[in-house]
Amino acid sequence: MSLPSHIRIVPDLSLLICPPNPNQWETDFYILYSTVFMQHDKKVKELRERILELREYGYQCEVAWALSDELKVQLYNEFPWNAINEIPWVRDMMLTFPGWVEAVESILVEHDSNAKIEPDIVPSHVKDETKQAWLDVLVAGMQNTTDLSRITSYPEQETVQLRVLFYDDDSEEYEVKLIRRITEWDAVRQQLDPWFAEGLPWHGEYPYRPDNWISGKPFPKRNSRRGPGFLDKHQQIWVWDRAEHHWDVQERRQGFGKYFRVSSDGRLLD
Repeated sequence: MSLPSHIRIVPDLSLLICPPNPNQWETDFYILYSTVFMQHDKKVKELRERILELREYGYQCEVAWALSDELKVQLYNEFPWNAINEIPWVRDMMLTFPGWVEAVESILVEHDSNAKIEPDIVPSHVKDETKQAWLDVLVAGMQNTTDLSRITSYPEQETVQLRVLFYDDDSEEYEVKLIRRITEWDAVRQQLDPWFAEGLPWHGEYPYRPDNWISGKPFPKRNSRRGPGFLDKHQQIWVWDRAEHHWDVQERRQGFGKYFRVSSDGRLLD
């Protein structure tokens, strides 16, 4: 598996821009932002921290929220900051929202008026220029990354896969998936983190350390009396005990058949 150099994570505009009708504001948008969006943000930070830990194995991947300077301007322009005296949570948003926008990765985009997205999930109240700025970010992400790029969305969004189309001399089409539920981040993590994918411990008293492993490749394996398992740098074989839900680690230095037990979170059980 070849690893991407960047993973672009683009927030759904529905999570960033509230409807302009004061009767619809109330607290719905703030609850949506402060729960759904912040949960996504926590997962992005966890993924970024794990990728940083994997640098010792040659990982060079960058994981970040992606916006452009043009989109940042549009978001600031469309948000109802002038309603601070009418809507109590707008004051809270003045502390959290701008800080997040400034912290995300700003990517360079080229405006493409021919680009479009199918199906169109952008709310009708979003201005055309904001929608275009958002689409430009999405197109840039699709052109420069892999299928690991995602749009973070909210559970009510029906579609789980979109097509981004843009036409020029070389017409192209890309597919991008939505992450509607927090558990869907696990699929992204599995593609990047073989420890997570295999259920092997990477922290704790006794983490798994592979033998002569190159990032992007499967972990080395070897057969043992208990079946095939993962080979570590001490030439020990890790075999998952399906009945008792722990790892049996063969202690080769003490002879075949000798092993100790390690939990999935790296705790020594013997």
